[in-house]
Amino acid sequence: MKDLKAPKQDKTDFQGHTRVELAAEIRCLAYKLYEQRGRADGHALEDWARAEAEVLHSQRTAATT
Repeated sequence: MKDLKAPKQDKTDFQGHTRVELAAEIRCLAYKLYEQRGRADGHALEDWARAEAEVLHSQRTAATT
């Protein structure tokens, strides 16, 4: 039987941040966006996409400075 290995979730990707840390930062920002919207349902994907774009953009910007 083939040994299956779990993907390394803690692998460093962006400026010393792990995938887990980036996901946590995105999740927190998405929740803040949800709260700013007045906790209106139906916009989770939009909030997540915006948060992800902002976090990754800030990571890339920090990498170039």
